[in-house]
Amino acid sequence: MKTNGLVIWTAIIALATIANFWVGFNLKEITESSLNLRRAFIGQSSSKFQTGLVETDSSKKVIQISLTFENFGVIPAKDVCISVRYLLNNEVYDSTFVENRSLYPSQTYTITYVISKQLVYSVIMNGISRLKVETKINYCDPNGAYYTKDIIEYNSEKNSFQFTYSDWN
Repeated sequence: MKTNGLVIWTAIIALATIANFWVGFNLKEITESSLNLRRAFIGQSSSKFQTGLVETDSSKKVIQISLTFENFGVIPAKDVCISVRYLLNNEVYDSTFVENRSLYPSQTYTITYVISKQLVYSVIMNGISRLKVETKINYCDPNGAYYTKDIIEYNSEKNSFQFTYSDWN
């Protein structure tokens, strides 16, 4: 009788050991995945498209594009480099580059670009040429190096930008 009880308790202890191993392994996986969330994550938080007249020359119309980037993560991002390319019909019209910035959690950075050439203004506003804005952000934090890439396209009928591509790591 004592032998059966000993076998039963040995089996229970063996099952408890297996269950403990399983829980510990899953806890390790959960911990590793939550550590990946403790990082910087920079993305485009808004894009604004405005048209209007220049105050100094009431006949000159301009397009103003404002792109706001934000660190949505929980730790600071260092060595932030933002590259913006403005494309007309998939050809590079102009570009902007900002380098070596730091962005802390919830901190934003805005790039404003003005298109003042009247011919370019007309073909964009009349929908003859497609305006795309391509942004690429490289940055790092203590956990590694990352990038974010977005492409937004101006829709002349809706007078707004729409995301057409997004990629990040």
